[in-house]
Amino acid sequence: MSFKKTVILAVIVIAAFLYLSLVKLPRKELEIAREMFYPRGLGSRIDEIIIETAEGGRINFSNKHSKSSNNTDTFGSDHIADISEWEIKGVKGSLLNKENFEQLLIAIRDFRLGKPIPDDGEIDPEKVYGFARPTLKITVKSDNTGRTVVFGKRNDFVGLRYARLDGEQHVYLVGEKLFSLANHPLIYFRDVRPFKFVDTALKTIEISNSSGDITLENSEKLDWRIVAPIQTDASDEKIADLTRFLRSTTVEEFFDNADKDPAVLSRYGLNDPDLILNLNFRNGEREKVLIEGYQGVKDAKINSYIWIEGTSSVMGLRENYAEQLDKPVDFFREDRLLKITHEDIDQIDFELAGEPPITLKLVGPDNWLVNGKQADLPFVHDLLKNIVSLKAKEFPTEPLSRNIARPRLKALIKLKSSSDSSAPSEHLLLVGSAVKRDGKLVGYYASVDNGLEVIIDHRSFLRIFPRAEILIKNPRLEAESAPLLPQKN
Repeated sequence: MSFKKTVILAVIVIAAFLYLSLVKLPRKELEIAREMFYPRGLGSRIDEIIIETAEGGRINFSNKHSKSSNNTDTFGSDHIADISEWEIKGVKGSLLNKENFEQLLIAIRDFRLGKPIPDDGEIDPEKVYGFARPTLKITVKSDNTGRTVVFGKRNDFVGLRYARLDGEQHVYLVGEKLFSLANHPLIYFRDVRPFKFVDTALKTIEISNSSGDITLENSEKLDWRIVAPIQTDASDEKIADLTRFLRSTTVEEFFDNADKDPAVLSRYGLNDPDLILNLNFRNGEREKVLIEGYQGVKDAKINSYIWIEGTSSVMGLRENYAEQLDKPVDFFREDRLLKITHEDIDQIDFELAGEPPITLKLVGPDNWLVNGKQADLPFVHDLLKNIVSLKAKEFPTEPLSRNIARPRLKALIKLKSSSDSSAPSEHLLLVGSAVKRDGKLVGYYASVDNGLEVIIDHRSFLRIFPRAEILIKNPRLEAESAPLLPQKN
């Protein structure tokens, strides 16, 4: 190729490049921006979204930090801004459903108007396209500028919907995505789970109900205790059930403006609530919840009302909070006397009324001695499991120490060494006098580590009462029970 032809070809390539970069591509970008409902030029961030339905409903979302100095783009290069910055306008503390609201924001970002339908002047768009009675309106405001898209009828033949910008005459056929994601009642966009805490974040739970005030405390080891009105171990299982119940709570209906209008609280009985629940967290935050149980129709849609102090909304719930929280303190007590397993035990020293003492000692892997003699392992295993599974049958309302002043069974349970220096090295189990009602034996008083007394079932006591003649291995009986082997000739 000659030098002259090379120069001419280079000029043509440069000219084509300049045309594409300076004319064709900017024109294409301008065309795309013109088709967008929310072009970037409208504002750096959305301040407000208003949805109006055909039935006259109105939903107004506002960005709480839209005027702040650290204003960022609602639509980042590859993400949607944190929805915690959004709320329902005028409803304090109203959290939004993350998935549903994010989908709405993405649909607004991606919504395109496309090319307008040719207008031959013979069609009345108000009647033909359904704009006389719009099916939905969506307004997006940013930096004191706003745009409204009006949706009309659906064209079932092509599966698209008629739409136009408010104040303009052009009509478009658009996809259903934005319409379908926006055309919902307000509760669809609201977070219907009022409690999202994790158990490790809780410090105390305070419950005021018909039986009085109860305080449950979560130790740093995540072991729950009752600290008022009595001090004793709480049932970790029952507290876990309670916190799980709270987190699973689903709001059926919101009743707003409770913080502005006292009549809203009184309307649902929350000016004099059945229960009060305080959730106190390790970071110093606190949630005070007023609860009113609703004794209505069985399987009613709403069975109780709650209000979290400082928020705007009373919440109507399907769950019956009274059934879950109106419990006496004994309901939350740990009914297991020992929170250990049989594998934690190294030795037990038994003192028995009217009987010689018995010492059960672990001397090797699953090798036990009873008073220095080889133990019969199946019987020892049963005894150990019965001891660690011992449960309270009843919690006496007025425990008296004289019930165990002269115990019929005293068991000093020594534990294997633990890496936790604060863990106890032993437990003292005492079983005292019998409990009789109408002449019948129903149980025995018992306590662990000189704590509060409980009543255990009389059958449970029999299962933990040791007898040396049963626990010690008997070689003679073992030999007699062995199968006979054929004699060699």
